[in-house]
Parts: sequence; C-alpha cells; structure tokens
Amino acid sequence: MYNFATSFSRIEEMAVEDATTPDEAEMLVELLSAKFSKERIYRSEVSPVVGAHVGPRVLAVSVLGDK
Repeated sequence: MYNFATSFSRIEEMAVEDATTPDEAEMLVELLSAKFSKERIYRSEVSPVVGAHVGPRVLAVSVLGDK
C-alpha cells in the first residue's frame, strides 16, 4: 500500500482506513507522512458492511491524485 500511495507524483487527498487494526493504520499514516502532508491524510474506519465482506484485518488506502 505504501508503494501504491507513493507512486503518485501529486496527491490532493488521501485516506487510510481500517476495520480492527488502528495501530497498523497509524503506522502506515506515519510512513506516508514522511512524503505527504499529514494534514492531508485522513483516518477512518470501514463500515461494518464493508468489514463483513473484506474481513476484520483490512487496511485500505484511498488516493485522490494524478493517475
């Protein structure tokens, strides 16, 4: 996920989401904030409906950028 997110040359917004792994999501945010402004990285949790389909340990990165 880190490689995917850092492959963008311009990022307007980014979100890191998790279901039951907030510590791992925060570690990803810290890694990404070395390259992109932490103020532009939003944290959220996936909904229970999405969590039921993808599993409890899901981590997701959403990027609004140049690709």
